[in-house]
Amino acid sequence: MLHIIKSQSGLTDAIKLIQPGDAVLLVEDAVYALFHQSSPLIGLKDQKDRFWVLQEDLVARGLVDLAKVDAQLTDFKGFVYFTEQHAQSITWD
Repeated sequence: MLHIIKSQSGLTDAIKLIQPGDAVLLVEDAVYALFHQSSPLIGLKDQKDRFWVLQEDLVARGLVDLAKVDAQLTDFKGFVYFTEQHAQSITWD
């Protein structure tokens, strides 16, 4: 399952349902969660092989200079690739 998370409230809802083997992609305002120490992402940051952030959304929010992002970055081509690789996906607003 691919979890596409668009907001911090969506992250709060999704984090309880993410299973081992699921992939997580942060987009839109969910990228802000990377910079909160109390974020529910803390458990996912140790699993970088299945946790990505859309780089264009970091750039759009002026966060590109914060190059110490504790996640893998991907672009729109990667986003398409993830959706092709996962038979199921869910988007969390």
